[in-house]
Amino acid sequence: MLKEVHIENFALVEQVDLSFGPGFTVLTGETGAGKSILIDAVEVMLGGRTGPETLRRGAETGVVEGVFALEPGAPATAFLAEAGIAADPDAEPGKATYVFSREFSSGGRTRCRINGRTVTRDQLFAAGSLLVNLHGQHEHQSLLHPHRQLSLLDAFAGEEALARREEVARLYEQLRELTRRWEEATAGEARRAQRIDFLRFQLKEIRDAQLSPGEEEELLRERQLLRQAEKLTFQLERAYAALYGGEGGVGAGDLLGEALAALEELARIDPALEALAEVVKVTGVQVREASRELSVYRDRVDLDPRRLDWIEERLDRIARLKRKYGTDVPAVLAYAEQCAAELAALEQTEESLEGLAAARIEAEKALESAASRLSEARRAAAARLGELVSALLPQLALARARLTVGVSEGEVGPSGRDRIEFLFTANPGEPARPLARIASGGELSRLMLALQTVLARVDATPTLIFDEIDAGISGRAGQTVGECLARLGRERQVVCVTHLPQIASMAEHHYLIAKGMGAKGRVQVSATLLDREGRVAEIARLVGGVKLTPTTLRHAEEMVRMAEERRLKRE
Repeated sequence: MLKEVHIENFALVEQVDLSFGPGFTVLTGETGAGKSILIDAVEVMLGGRTGPETLRRGAETGVVEGVFALEPGAPATAFLAEAGIAADPDAEPGKATYVFSREFSSGGRTRCRINGRTVTRDQLFAAGSLLVNLHGQHEHQSLLHPHRQLSLLDAFAGEEALARREEVARLYEQLRELTRRWEEATAGEARRAQRIDFLRFQLKEIRDAQLSPGEEEELLRERQLLRQAEKLTFQLERAYAALYGGEGGVGAGDLLGEALAALEELARIDPALEALAEVVKVTGVQVREASRELSVYRDRVDLDPRRLDWIEERLDRIARLKRKYGTDVPAVLAYAEQCAAELAALEQTEESLEGLAAARIEAEKALESAASRLSEARRAAAARLGELVSALLPQLALARARLTVGVSEGEVGPSGRDRIEFLFTANPGEPARPLARIASGGELSRLMLALQTVLARVDATPTLIFDEIDAGISGRAGQTVGECLARLGRERQVVCVTHLPQIASMAEHHYLIAKGMGAKGRVQVSATLLDREGRVAEIARLVGGVKLTPTTLRHAEEMVRMAEERRLKRE
Protein backbone atom coordinates (compact mmCIF):
# COMPACT_ATOMS: atom_id res chain seq x y z
CA MET A 1 0.00 0.00 0.00
CA LEU A 2 1.15 3.53 -0.81
CA LYS A 3 1.44 5.38 2.51
CA GLU A 4 2.96 8.76 1.70
CA VAL A 5 4.00 10.90 -1.26
CA HIS A 6 6.31 13.90 -1.07
CA ILE A 7 6.55 16.13 -4.17
CA GLU A 8 8.96 19.01 -4.47
CA ASN A 9 9.58 21.32 -7.47
CA PHE A 10 7.57 19.20 -9.88
CA ALA A 11 5.86 21.15 -12.72
CA LEU A 12 3.61 23.69 -10.91
CA VAL A 13 4.09 22.03 -7.54
CA GLU A 14 6.51 23.71 -5.18
CA GLN A 15 5.89 21.27 -2.34
CA VAL A 16 3.03 18.90 -1.57
CA ASP A 17 2.76 16.05 0.92
CA LEU A 18 -0.01 13.47 0.73
CA SER A 19 -0.86 10.60 3.07
CA PHE A 20 -2.91 7.65 1.86
CA GLY A 21 -4.83 4.99 3.75
CA PRO A 22 -6.43 1.73 2.70
CA GLY A 23 -9.60 1.64 0.67
CA PHE A 24 -10.87 4.18 -1.85
CA THR A 25 -9.40 7.71 -2.09
CA VAL A 26 -10.47 10.45 -4.52
CA LEU A 27 -8.73 13.60 -5.70
CA THR A 28 -11.04 16.38 -6.81
CA GLY A 29 -10.65 20.05 -7.66
CA GLU A 30 -11.45 22.57 -10.33
CA THR A 31 -10.33 21.94 -13.88
CA GLY A 32 -6.64 22.80 -14.21
CA ALA A 33 -6.07 22.67 -10.45
CA GLY A 34 -3.24 20.16 -10.87
CA LYS A 35 -4.86 16.82 -10.05
CA SER A 36 -3.28 15.04 -12.99
CA ILE A 37 0.06 16.69 -12.20
CA LEU A 38 0.11 14.80 -8.91
CA ILE A 39 -0.60 11.56 -10.72
CA ASP A 40 2.16 12.37 -13.21
CA ALA A 41 4.53 12.92 -10.28
CA VAL A 42 3.71 9.47 -8.89
CA GLU A 43 4.41 7.99 -12.32
CA VAL A 44 7.82 9.72 -12.45
CA MET A 45 8.56 8.42 -8.93
CA LEU A 46 7.92 4.89 -10.21
CA GLY A 47 10.35 5.21 -13.11
CA GLY A 48 8.20 7.00 -15.68
CA ARG A 49 9.75 9.24 -18.29
CA THR A 50 10.76 12.82 -17.49
CA GLY A 51 10.95 15.87 -19.75
CA PRO A 52 11.67 19.61 -19.70
CA GLU A 53 8.32 20.24 -18.02
CA THR A 54 9.14 17.95 -15.08
CA LEU A 55 11.17 20.50 -13.08
CA ARG A 56 9.43 23.57 -11.69
CA ARG A 57 10.57 26.73 -13.46
CA GLY A 58 13.43 28.43 -11.66
CA ALA A 59 14.36 25.40 -9.52
CA GLU A 60 17.68 23.59 -9.79
CA THR A 61 16.51 20.22 -8.49
CA GLY A 62 13.28 18.43 -7.68
CA VAL A 63 12.25 15.17 -6.07
CA VAL A 64 9.30 12.84 -5.75
CA GLU A 65 9.34 10.28 -2.94
CA GLY A 66 6.86 7.60 -1.96
CA VAL A 67 6.64 5.29 1.05
CA PHE A 68 5.18 1.80 0.54
CA ALA A 69 4.21 -0.61 3.32
CA LEU A 70 3.80 -4.14 1.99
CA GLU A 71 3.00 -7.57 3.29
CA PRO A 72 6.29 -9.51 3.71
CA GLY A 73 5.30 -12.09 1.09
CA ALA A 74 4.21 -9.60 -1.59
CA PRO A 75 5.70 -10.13 -5.11
CA ALA A 76 7.46 -6.76 -4.95
CA THR A 77 9.33 -7.74 -1.77
CA ALA A 78 10.69 -10.87 -3.47
CA PHE A 79 11.73 -8.82 -6.51
CA LEU A 80 13.50 -6.22 -4.37
CA ALA A 81 15.17 -8.91 -2.25
CA GLU A 82 16.59 -10.50 -5.40
CA ALA A 83 17.95 -7.05 -6.33
CA GLY A 84 19.68 -6.91 -2.95
CA ILE A 85 17.40 -4.23 -1.49
CA ALA A 86 16.22 -4.94 2.05
CA ALA A 87 13.11 -3.51 3.68
CA ASP A 88 13.47 -0.71 6.24
CA PRO A 89 13.84 -2.53 9.60
CA ASP A 90 12.77 0.53 11.63
CA ALA A 91 9.46 1.12 9.83
CA GLU A 92 5.97 -0.22 10.54
CA PRO A 93 6.06 -3.54 12.45
CA GLY A 94 4.89 -6.54 10.45
CA LYS A 95 5.28 -4.68 7.16
CA ALA A 96 8.03 -4.48 4.57
CA THR A 97 8.60 -0.76 4.06
CA TYR A 98 10.34 0.77 1.03
CA VAL A 99 11.01 4.38 0.09
CA PHE A 100 11.07 5.09 -3.65
CA SER A 101 12.83 8.29 -4.64
CA ARG A 102 13.35 10.03 -7.98
CA GLU A 103 15.48 13.18 -8.13
CA PHE A 104 15.73 15.34 -11.25
CA SER A 105 17.76 18.41 -12.08
CA SER A 106 17.85 21.34 -14.49
CA GLY A 107 20.52 19.51 -16.49
CA GLY A 108 18.02 16.78 -17.34
CA ARG A 109 19.70 14.08 -15.27
CA THR A 110 17.73 11.99 -12.81
CA ARG A 111 18.72 9.76 -9.90
CA CYS A 112 16.70 6.77 -8.72
CA ARG A 113 16.84 5.27 -5.23
CA ILE A 114 15.02 2.60 -3.25
CA ASN A 115 15.61 2.72 0.51
CA GLY A 116 18.58 4.98 -0.14
CA ARG A 117 20.24 2.58 -2.57
CA THR A 118 20.87 3.84 -6.09
CA VAL A 119 19.11 1.78 -8.76
CA THR A 120 18.60 2.08 -12.50
CA ARG A 121 15.44 3.55 -13.97
CA ASP A 122 14.57 0.12 -15.36
CA GLN A 123 14.82 -1.41 -11.87
CA LEU A 124 12.69 1.37 -10.42
CA PHE A 125 10.13 0.90 -13.19
CA ALA A 126 10.04 -2.89 -12.78
CA ALA A 127 9.57 -2.67 -9.01
CA GLY A 128 7.00 0.12 -9.38
CA SER A 129 4.97 -1.97 -11.82
CA LEU A 130 4.51 -4.56 -9.07
CA LEU A 131 3.28 -1.90 -6.64
CA VAL A 132 1.06 0.47 -8.63
CA ASN A 133 -1.12 0.26 -11.68
CA LEU A 134 -1.77 3.72 -13.16
CA HIS A 135 -4.88 3.63 -15.34
CA GLY A 136 -5.46 6.38 -17.84
CA GLN A 137 -2.81 7.20 -20.42
CA HIS A 138 0.12 6.11 -18.33
CA GLU A 139 3.25 4.08 -18.86
CA HIS A 140 2.70 2.07 -15.66
CA GLN A 141 -0.40 0.23 -16.84
CA SER A 142 0.93 -3.30 -16.48
CA LEU A 143 -2.29 -4.67 -17.97
CA LEU A 144 -1.22 -3.22 -21.33
CA HIS A 145 1.70 -5.61 -21.52
CA PRO A 146 1.09 -9.06 -23.07
CA HIS A 147 3.32 -10.89 -20.57
CA ARG A 148 1.28 -9.42 -17.68
CA GLN A 149 -1.97 -10.30 -19.46
CA LEU A 150 -0.73 -13.88 -19.82
CA SER A 151 0.08 -14.16 -16.10
CA LEU A 152 -3.31 -12.75 -15.11
CA LEU A 153 -5.15 -15.05 -17.49
CA ASP A 154 -3.40 -18.07 -15.97
CA ALA A 155 -4.25 -16.89 -12.47
CA PHE A 156 -7.86 -16.30 -13.56
CA ALA A 157 -7.98 -19.80 -15.08
CA GLY A 158 -7.31 -21.28 -11.63
CA GLU A 159 -5.01 -23.67 -9.82
CA GLU A 160 -5.07 -26.31 -12.54
CA ALA A 161 -3.83 -23.86 -15.17
CA LEU A 162 -1.13 -22.55 -12.84
CA ALA A 163 -0.02 -26.13 -12.14
CA ARG A 164 0.11 -26.81 -15.89
CA ARG A 165 2.16 -23.65 -16.41
CA GLU A 166 4.64 -24.79 -13.74
CA GLU A 167 4.81 -28.19 -15.43
CA VAL A 168 5.54 -26.53 -18.79
CA ALA A 169 8.25 -24.38 -17.22
CA ARG A 170 9.83 -27.45 -15.59
CA LEU A 171 9.72 -29.49 -18.81
CA TYR A 172 11.07 -26.55 -20.81
CA GLU A 173 14.06 -26.22 -18.48
CA GLN A 174 14.59 -29.97 -18.62
CA LEU A 175 14.58 -29.92 -22.43
CA ARG A 176 16.88 -26.91 -22.50
CA GLU A 177 19.38 -28.66 -20.22
CA LEU A 178 19.26 -31.84 -22.33
CA THR A 179 19.73 -29.74 -25.48
CA ARG A 180 22.69 -27.93 -23.93
CA ARG A 181 24.37 -31.19 -22.98
CA TRP A 182 23.63 -32.71 -26.40
CA GLU A 183 25.00 -29.65 -28.23
CA GLU A 184 28.13 -29.70 -26.11
CA ALA A 185 28.60 -33.38 -26.86
CA THR A 186 27.94 -33.05 -30.61
CA ALA A 187 30.00 -29.87 -30.96
CA GLY A 188 33.16 -31.96 -30.35
CA GLU A 189 31.92 -35.02 -32.23
CA ALA A 190 34.49 -34.73 -35.06
CA ARG A 191 37.32 -34.21 -32.59
CA ARG A 192 36.04 -37.08 -30.46
CA ALA A 193 35.91 -39.43 -33.47
CA GLN A 194 39.42 -38.43 -34.48
CA ARG A 195 40.64 -39.00 -30.95
CA ILE A 196 39.04 -42.44 -30.85
CA ASP A 197 40.76 -43.44 -34.11
CA PHE A 198 44.10 -42.11 -32.88
CA LEU A 199 43.86 -43.92 -29.54
CA ARG A 200 42.87 -47.15 -31.24
CA PHE A 201 45.90 -46.88 -33.53
CA GLN A 202 48.29 -46.21 -30.63
CA LEU A 203 46.82 -48.96 -28.51
CA LYS A 204 47.04 -51.48 -31.38
CA GLU A 205 50.64 -50.50 -32.10
CA ILE A 206 51.68 -51.10 -28.48
CA ARG A 207 49.66 -54.26 -27.99
CA ASP A 208 50.87 -55.80 -31.25
CA ALA A 209 54.44 -55.41 -30.00
CA GLN A 210 53.64 -57.72 -27.04
CA LEU A 211 56.16 -56.02 -24.79
CA SER A 212 57.14 -57.48 -21.42
CA PRO A 213 59.09 -55.92 -18.56
CA GLY A 214 62.83 -56.86 -18.62
CA GLU A 215 62.71 -57.97 -22.24
CA GLU A 216 64.84 -55.13 -23.56
CA GLU A 217 67.63 -55.77 -21.05
CA GLU A 218 67.69 -59.48 -21.95
CA LEU A 219 67.84 -58.70 -25.67
CA LEU A 220 70.69 -56.24 -25.18
CA ARG A 221 72.67 -58.87 -23.30
CA GLU A 222 72.00 -61.49 -25.97
CA ARG A 223 72.92 -59.09 -28.74
CA GLN A 224 76.21 -58.38 -27.03
CA LEU A 225 76.97 -62.10 -27.01
CA LEU A 226 75.99 -62.60 -30.62
CA ARG A 227 78.11 -59.70 -31.77
CA GLN A 228 81.15 -61.54 -30.14
CA ALA A 229 80.13 -64.93 -31.53
CA GLU A 230 83.49 -65.95 -33.03
CA LYS A 231 85.50 -64.97 -29.94
CA LEU A 232 82.92 -66.54 -27.66
CA THR A 233 83.06 -69.83 -29.56
CA PHE A 234 86.86 -69.95 -29.50
CA GLN A 235 87.12 -69.23 -25.81
CA LEU A 236 84.35 -71.70 -24.94
CA GLU A 237 86.14 -74.50 -26.78
CA ARG A 238 89.44 -73.49 -25.25
CA ALA A 239 88.05 -73.47 -21.72
CA TYR A 240 86.20 -76.74 -22.21
CA ALA A 241 89.29 -78.42 -23.66
CA ALA A 242 91.41 -77.16 -20.77
CA LEU A 243 88.98 -78.57 -18.23
CA TYR A 244 87.80 -81.71 -19.95
CA GLY A 245 90.35 -82.48 -22.65
CA GLY A 246 88.91 -84.63 -25.43
CA GLU A 247 90.05 -85.75 -28.87
CA GLY A 248 93.30 -87.17 -27.43
CA GLY A 249 94.08 -84.08 -25.42
CA VAL A 250 94.62 -84.05 -21.68
CA GLY A 251 92.44 -81.72 -19.58
CA ALA A 252 92.62 -80.45 -16.06
CA GLY A 253 90.20 -83.19 -14.96
CA ASP A 254 92.48 -85.91 -16.23
CA LEU A 255 95.53 -84.40 -14.56
CA LEU A 256 93.69 -84.05 -11.25
CA GLY A 257 92.64 -87.69 -11.52
CA GLU A 258 96.25 -88.74 -11.91
CA ALA A 259 97.32 -86.50 -9.02
CA LEU A 260 94.57 -87.99 -6.81
CA ALA A 261 95.63 -91.58 -7.59
CA ALA A 262 99.24 -90.75 -6.68
CA LEU A 263 98.25 -89.03 -3.43
CA GLU A 264 96.03 -91.92 -2.37
CA GLU A 265 99.02 -94.31 -2.79
CA LEU A 266 101.20 -91.93 -0.82
CA ALA A 267 98.58 -91.64 1.93
CA ARG A 268 98.79 -95.39 2.49
CA ILE A 269 102.50 -94.92 3.13
CA ASP A 270 102.08 -91.66 5.08
CA PRO A 271 98.60 -90.97 6.47
CA ALA A 272 99.56 -87.28 6.84
CA LEU A 273 98.86 -86.89 3.08
CA GLU A 274 95.20 -87.97 3.36
CA ALA A 275 94.02 -84.38 3.86
CA LEU A 276 95.82 -83.24 0.75
CA ALA A 277 94.38 -86.12 -1.23
CA GLU A 278 90.90 -85.04 -0.07
CA VAL A 279 91.54 -81.47 -1.33
CA VAL A 280 92.54 -82.76 -4.74
CA LYS A 281 89.54 -85.04 -4.79
CA VAL A 282 87.14 -82.16 -4.09
CA THR A 283 88.88 -80.01 -6.68
CA GLY A 284 88.48 -82.74 -9.25
CA VAL A 285 84.74 -82.93 -8.54
CA GLN A 286 84.43 -79.16 -8.97
CA VAL A 287 86.38 -79.22 -12.23
CA ARG A 288 84.11 -81.96 -13.62
CA GLU A 289 81.00 -79.94 -12.56
CA ALA A 290 82.41 -76.80 -14.22
CA SER A 291 83.04 -78.83 -17.38
CA ARG A 292 79.43 -80.04 -17.44
CA GLU A 293 78.00 -76.51 -16.91
CA LEU A 294 80.30 -75.15 -19.59
CA SER A 295 79.10 -77.84 -21.96
CA VAL A 296 75.45 -77.00 -21.19
CA TYR A 297 76.09 -73.28 -21.71
CA ARG A 298 77.89 -74.00 -25.00
CA ASP A 299 74.95 -76.09 -26.22
CA ARG A 300 72.39 -73.46 -25.11
CA VAL A 301 74.00 -70.47 -26.82
CA ASP A 302 72.45 -69.89 -30.26
CA LEU A 303 75.06 -68.27 -32.39
CA ASP A 304 72.92 -68.26 -35.51
CA PRO A 305 73.43 -64.89 -37.34
CA ARG A 306 69.70 -64.80 -38.19
CA ARG A 307 68.97 -64.64 -34.48
CA LEU A 308 71.07 -61.48 -34.28
CA ASP A 309 69.08 -59.90 -37.13
CA TRP A 310 65.81 -60.67 -35.32
CA ILE A 311 67.15 -59.15 -32.08
CA GLU A 312 68.24 -56.01 -33.88
CA GLU A 313 64.77 -55.62 -35.43
CA ARG A 314 63.09 -56.24 -32.08
CA LEU A 315 65.25 -53.69 -30.28
CA ASP A 316 64.60 -51.16 -33.03
CA ARG A 317 60.84 -51.65 -32.64
CA ILE A 318 61.12 -51.18 -28.89
CA ALA A 319 63.17 -48.02 -29.42
CA ARG A 320 60.50 -46.57 -31.75
CA LEU A 321 57.78 -47.24 -29.19
CA LYS A 322 59.88 -45.64 -26.46
CA ARG A 323 60.38 -42.50 -28.54
CA LYS A 324 56.63 -42.18 -29.02
CA TYR A 325 55.15 -43.38 -25.76
CA GLY A 326 57.65 -43.49 -22.89
CA THR A 327 61.21 -43.54 -21.66
CA ASP A 328 61.27 -47.32 -21.10
CA VAL A 329 59.12 -50.40 -21.61
CA PRO A 330 57.16 -50.03 -18.32
CA ALA A 331 56.36 -46.41 -19.27
CA VAL A 332 55.12 -47.56 -22.71
CA LEU A 333 52.91 -50.20 -21.09
CA ALA A 334 51.55 -47.59 -18.61
CA TYR A 335 50.71 -45.28 -21.53
CA ALA A 336 48.81 -48.13 -23.15
CA GLU A 337 46.70 -48.48 -20.02
CA GLN A 338 45.93 -44.73 -20.13
CA CYS A 339 44.92 -45.01 -23.79
CA ALA A 340 42.62 -47.92 -23.00
CA ALA A 341 40.93 -45.97 -20.18
CA GLU A 342 40.43 -42.83 -22.30
CA LEU A 343 39.15 -44.88 -25.22
CA ALA A 344 36.62 -46.61 -22.99
CA ALA A 345 35.41 -43.23 -21.70
CA LEU A 346 35.06 -41.83 -25.22
CA GLU A 347 33.19 -44.88 -26.43
CA GLN A 348 30.90 -44.57 -23.41
CA THR A 349 30.34 -40.91 -24.39
CA GLU A 350 29.19 -42.12 -27.79
CA GLU A 351 26.62 -44.30 -26.06
CA SER A 352 25.64 -41.34 -23.82
CA LEU A 353 25.15 -39.17 -26.92
CA GLU A 354 22.67 -41.67 -28.26
CA GLY A 355 20.95 -41.65 -24.86
CA LEU A 356 20.82 -37.83 -24.83
CA ALA A 357 19.29 -37.76 -28.29
CA ALA A 358 16.61 -40.22 -27.21
CA ALA A 359 15.98 -38.28 -23.98
CA ARG A 360 15.58 -35.02 -25.98
CA ILE A 361 12.94 -36.59 -28.18
CA GLU A 362 10.99 -37.79 -25.13
CA ALA A 363 11.35 -34.37 -23.44
CA GLU A 364 10.08 -32.60 -26.57
CA LYS A 365 7.04 -34.86 -26.69
CA ALA A 366 6.31 -34.28 -22.99
CA LEU A 367 6.67 -30.50 -23.39
CA GLU A 368 4.40 -30.40 -26.43
CA SER A 369 1.78 -32.43 -24.60
CA ALA A 370 1.92 -30.22 -21.50
CA ALA A 371 1.82 -27.03 -23.61
CA SER A 372 -1.27 -28.32 -25.44
CA ARG A 373 -3.08 -29.00 -22.15
CA LEU A 374 -2.14 -25.50 -20.94
CA SER A 375 -3.45 -23.97 -24.18
CA GLU A 376 -6.80 -25.70 -23.69
CA ALA A 377 -7.15 -24.24 -20.20
CA ARG A 378 -6.17 -20.77 -21.43
CA ARG A 379 -8.64 -20.73 -24.30
CA ALA A 380 -11.49 -21.68 -21.98
CA ALA A 381 -10.42 -19.03 -19.44
CA ALA A 382 -9.98 -16.40 -22.19
CA ALA A 383 -13.55 -16.87 -23.37
CA ARG A 384 -14.88 -16.70 -19.80
CA LEU A 385 -12.85 -13.59 -18.92
CA GLY A 386 -13.96 -11.76 -22.07
CA GLU A 387 -17.63 -12.51 -21.30
CA LEU A 388 -17.40 -11.35 -17.67
CA VAL A 389 -15.66 -8.06 -18.51
CA SER A 390 -17.91 -7.37 -21.49
CA ALA A 391 -20.98 -7.90 -19.30
CA LEU A 392 -19.72 -5.20 -16.93
CA LEU A 393 -18.88 -2.60 -19.60
CA PRO A 394 -22.46 -1.34 -20.26
CA GLN A 395 -22.70 -0.28 -16.61
CA LEU A 396 -19.59 1.85 -17.15
CA ALA A 397 -21.02 3.84 -20.10
CA LEU A 398 -19.47 1.46 -22.62
CA ALA A 399 -22.77 0.02 -23.76
CA ARG A 400 -21.68 -1.54 -27.03
CA ALA A 401 -18.07 -2.29 -26.17
CA ARG A 402 -16.55 -5.72 -25.89
CA LEU A 403 -13.34 -7.19 -24.60
CA THR A 404 -11.94 -10.31 -26.20
CA VAL A 405 -8.85 -12.20 -25.18
CA GLY A 406 -6.90 -13.29 -28.23
CA VAL A 407 -4.93 -16.52 -27.96
CA SER A 408 -2.45 -17.34 -30.72
CA GLU A 409 0.22 -19.99 -30.91
CA GLY A 410 3.96 -19.64 -31.39
CA GLU A 411 7.03 -21.58 -30.41
CA VAL A 412 6.91 -23.30 -27.04
CA GLY A 413 8.69 -21.35 -24.31
CA PRO A 414 8.89 -21.53 -20.52
CA SER A 415 5.32 -20.19 -20.26
CA GLY A 416 3.89 -22.32 -23.06
CA ARG A 417 3.26 -21.70 -26.73
CA ASP A 418 0.48 -19.13 -26.39
CA ARG A 419 0.61 -15.41 -27.13
CA ILE A 420 -2.09 -13.57 -25.21
CA GLU A 421 -3.47 -10.14 -26.09
CA PHE A 422 -6.44 -8.29 -24.61
CA LEU A 423 -8.41 -6.74 -27.46
CA PHE A 424 -11.08 -4.02 -27.24
CA THR A 425 -13.75 -2.79 -29.57
CA ALA A 426 -15.98 0.16 -28.62
CA ASN A 427 -18.67 -0.52 -31.23
CA PRO A 428 -19.91 -3.56 -33.17
CA GLY A 429 -18.34 -3.83 -36.60
CA GLU A 430 -15.15 -2.09 -35.58
CA PRO A 431 -11.98 -4.18 -35.52
CA ALA A 432 -10.75 -5.22 -32.10
CA ARG A 433 -7.58 -3.38 -31.11
CA PRO A 434 -4.92 -4.03 -28.45
CA LEU A 435 -5.52 -2.07 -25.25
CA ALA A 436 -2.38 0.00 -25.80
CA ARG A 437 -3.97 1.48 -28.95
CA ILE A 438 -7.13 2.74 -27.27
CA ALA A 439 -7.00 6.50 -27.82
CA SER A 440 -9.49 7.62 -25.17
CA GLY A 441 -8.09 7.81 -21.65
CA GLY A 442 -11.63 7.67 -20.24
CA GLU A 443 -12.52 4.54 -22.20
CA LEU A 444 -9.25 2.90 -21.18
CA SER A 445 -9.69 3.77 -17.51
CA ARG A 446 -13.22 2.38 -17.39
CA LEU A 447 -12.16 -0.74 -19.26
CA MET A 448 -9.33 -1.17 -16.77
CA LEU A 449 -11.80 -0.73 -13.93
CA ALA A 450 -13.92 -3.53 -15.36
CA LEU A 451 -10.85 -5.72 -15.78
CA GLN A 452 -9.60 -4.97 -12.27
CA THR A 453 -13.05 -5.70 -10.85
CA VAL A 454 -13.15 -9.13 -12.50
CA LEU A 455 -9.48 -9.87 -11.75
CA ALA A 456 -9.47 -8.49 -8.20
CA ARG A 457 -8.94 -11.91 -6.63
CA VAL A 458 -5.94 -12.79 -8.82
CA ASP A 459 -4.15 -9.48 -9.46
CA ALA A 460 -1.78 -8.86 -6.55
CA THR A 461 -0.92 -5.23 -7.45
CA PRO A 462 -1.67 -3.46 -4.14
CA THR A 463 -2.39 0.09 -5.41
CA LEU A 464 -4.60 1.10 -8.35
CA ILE A 465 -4.75 4.72 -9.57
CA PHE A 466 -7.43 5.79 -12.05
CA ASP A 467 -7.14 9.04 -14.02
CA GLU A 468 -9.72 10.38 -16.51
CA ILE A 469 -12.07 7.53 -15.56
CA ASP A 470 -15.14 9.81 -15.68
CA ALA A 471 -14.40 11.36 -19.09
CA GLY A 472 -17.61 11.42 -21.10
CA ILE A 473 -19.93 9.95 -18.46
CA SER A 474 -22.38 11.29 -15.91
CA GLY A 475 -25.47 10.37 -13.92
CA ARG A 476 -26.18 6.69 -13.46
CA ALA A 477 -22.97 5.62 -15.22
CA GLY A 478 -20.97 7.73 -12.78
CA GLN A 479 -22.78 6.12 -9.87
CA THR A 480 -21.96 2.64 -11.20
CA VAL A 481 -18.30 3.58 -11.69
CA GLY A 482 -18.18 4.89 -8.12
CA GLU A 483 -19.71 1.70 -6.76
CA CYS A 484 -17.23 -0.43 -8.73
CA LEU A 485 -14.34 1.63 -7.39
CA ALA A 486 -15.66 1.30 -3.84
CA ARG A 487 -16.03 -2.47 -4.20
CA LEU A 488 -12.55 -2.68 -5.63
CA GLY A 489 -11.32 -0.61 -2.67
CA ARG A 490 -12.26 -3.48 -0.38
CA GLU A 491 -9.66 -5.63 -2.12
CA ARG A 492 -7.03 -3.03 -3.06
CA GLN A 493 -5.95 0.50 -2.33
CA VAL A 494 -7.71 2.63 -4.97
CA VAL A 495 -6.96 6.26 -5.85
CA CYS A 496 -9.06 8.09 -8.41
CA VAL A 497 -9.03 11.56 -9.99
CA THR A 498 -12.61 12.59 -10.70
CA HIS A 499 -15.00 15.47 -11.45
CA LEU A 500 -18.15 13.48 -10.69
CA PRO A 501 -19.93 13.81 -7.32
CA GLN A 502 -21.32 10.28 -7.73
CA ILE A 503 -17.76 8.89 -7.68
CA ALA A 504 -16.42 11.28 -5.05
CA SER A 505 -19.21 10.48 -2.62
CA MET A 506 -18.27 6.78 -2.61
CA ALA A 507 -14.71 7.42 -1.37
CA GLU A 508 -13.44 6.80 2.15
CA HIS A 509 -10.73 9.48 1.84
CA HIS A 510 -10.95 12.74 -0.10
CA TYR A 511 -8.23 15.19 -1.16
CA LEU A 512 -9.05 18.62 -2.52
CA ILE A 513 -6.49 19.80 -5.04
CA ALA A 514 -6.34 23.57 -5.52
CA LYS A 515 -4.20 26.03 -7.40
CA GLY A 516 -3.47 29.49 -6.02
CA MET A 517 -0.80 32.13 -5.65
CA GLY A 518 2.17 31.29 -3.42
CA ALA A 519 4.15 33.58 -1.15
CA LYS A 520 6.45 34.60 -3.99
CA GLY A 521 3.63 35.52 -6.33
CA ARG A 522 3.84 32.29 -8.29
CA VAL A 523 1.19 29.68 -8.96
CA GLN A 524 1.23 26.90 -6.34
CA VAL A 525 -0.64 23.58 -6.16
CA SER A 526 -1.91 22.45 -2.77
CA ALA A 527 -3.54 19.25 -1.50
CA THR A 528 -5.91 19.25 1.50
CA LEU A 529 -7.28 16.10 3.13
CA LEU A 530 -10.96 16.89 3.76
CA ASP A 531 -12.98 16.00 6.83
CA ARG A 532 -16.62 15.02 6.47
CA GLU A 533 -17.84 18.60 6.41
CA GLY A 534 -15.24 19.53 3.83
CA ARG A 535 -16.22 16.52 1.74
CA VAL A 536 -19.87 17.54 1.73
CA ALA A 537 -18.91 21.05 0.65
CA GLU A 538 -16.66 19.82 -2.15
CA ILE A 539 -19.24 17.32 -3.41
CA ALA A 540 -21.83 20.11 -3.35
CA ARG A 541 -19.48 22.18 -5.54
CA LEU A 542 -19.20 19.25 -7.93
CA VAL A 543 -22.99 18.99 -8.01
CA GLY A 544 -23.88 22.64 -8.46
CA GLY A 545 -20.79 24.55 -9.48
CA VAL A 546 -18.71 27.11 -7.61
CA LYS A 547 -21.64 28.69 -5.70
CA LEU A 548 -22.94 26.50 -2.86
CA THR A 549 -26.66 26.53 -2.09
CA PRO A 550 -28.70 24.82 0.61
CA THR A 551 -30.05 22.50 -2.08
CA THR A 552 -26.66 21.40 -3.36
CA LEU A 553 -25.43 20.97 0.22
CA ARG A 554 -28.44 18.82 1.11
CA HIS A 555 -27.93 16.79 -2.03
CA ALA A 556 -24.23 16.33 -1.24
CA GLU A 557 -25.02 15.38 2.35
CA GLU A 558 -27.50 12.78 1.12
CA MET A 559 -24.95 11.31 -1.29
CA VAL A 560 -22.30 11.03 1.43
CA ARG A 561 -24.76 9.53 3.90
CA MET A 562 -26.00 6.91 1.45
CA ALA A 563 -22.41 5.97 0.58
CA GLU A 564 -21.64 5.57 4.29
CA GLU A 565 -24.68 3.34 4.76
CA ARG A 566 -23.62 1.14 1.83
CA ARG A 567 -20.16 0.86 3.33
CA LEU A 568 -21.56 -0.11 6.73
CA LYS A 569 -23.72 -2.81 5.13
CA ARG A 570 -20.71 -4.24 3.33
CA GLU A 571 -18.75 -4.31 6.58
